[in-house]
Amino acid sequence: MFCIVSTAVCLLIALIKTIIITGCKDALYTVKSVVQHFISGNSTVNLCALDLSKAFDKVNHYALFMKLLDRNVPIALLHILINWYTMLAAVVRWDNMFSDVVKLQCGVRQGGVLSPVLFAVYVNDVIMALSKSGHGCYFNNMLIGCNMYADDLLLLSSSLCDLQSMVDICCDEFKKLHMCLNVKKSQVIRTGRSYRKEVNCISINGKPVQFVVELKYLSWHILSVDRFEVSLHHIRVRFFQSFNALYAKSSDFSEPVLQHLVNVYCKSYLGLLYGADVIHWNNSDLSSIMHAFNSALCKVYKVKFQLLDSTYDFTNQRDIVQDIALRYRH
Repeated sequence: MFCIVSTAVCLLIALIKTIIITGCKDALYTVKSVVQHFISGNSTVNLCALDLSKAFDKVNHYALFMKLLDRNVPIALLHILINWYTMLAAVVRWDNMFSDVVKLQCGVRQGGVLSPVLFAVYVNDVIMALSKSGHGCYFNNMLIGCNMYADDLLLLSSSLCDLQSMVDICCDEFKKLHMCLNVKKSQVIRTGRSYRKEVNCISINGKPVQFVVELKYLSWHILSVDRFEVSLHHIRVRFFQSFNALYAKSSDFSEPVLQHLVNVYCKSYLGLLYGADVIHWNNSDLSSIMHAFNSALCKVYKVKFQLLDSTYDFTNQRDIVQDIALRYRH
């Protein structure tokens, strides 16, 4: 089964003609590079994060299969997908009671290996329409003003007029797919030398989109300032949340075991190093990150900051700044 799914993913990615971003790191790096490129030319970049209401749940199976046929997906693979998705069903559990089985006639599975690729095929017409419009940020005649990872869509343009046109195109194209944009959860920020200048609002179907000073995209909180900058506050908060949740259940753990769990689940996966090889860290940022991690280490070994150097030597623990430096090298 795993072999079939892996083969299906590779085939579908090969059949999608637009650029596929294969990870959060790639998406974040693309956004950062685009913003920095245009800011270096004294432009102000407008970023609009559009929120799709229950996007994965609204994928029409028959429309999806037709789009796959148009891309010359092998019939054998298409038969497998049709068989899977025509048998989808769900039940509702309330305490120990279960509802009748409900057949699911639309939607792709949340968390499924194939789901992001199938969703990319389904909404590809939106990306193509934006590409043909000529609006947004371009580099060497290639559209880089539309950054989409799964159902997280970010539009980038140095012109507010163009940005509004891009939003209108998205509204029209998603309407054809029976999807709608959530105005309340969509946001706009401006980054660059004119980020403070008052401008006309961006609207979705006549309703204004909120301009914010901090826009969340994937794991980052991008700040509305005169350069590309990410909020470290949320990175530290996420690290401490994961650490405290782990520490609360660690009464029976030895210090080395707890340290290992922190390194695996807090530092590397959920915490401080997420996107570290994409962000350009200055000395102040590194100091702030080091203080956060050292605070957790002091709690693990029940020591004061003055004894941390000895703790590092005794446990062969690598400094978190060294971890970040290693990620840059790779």
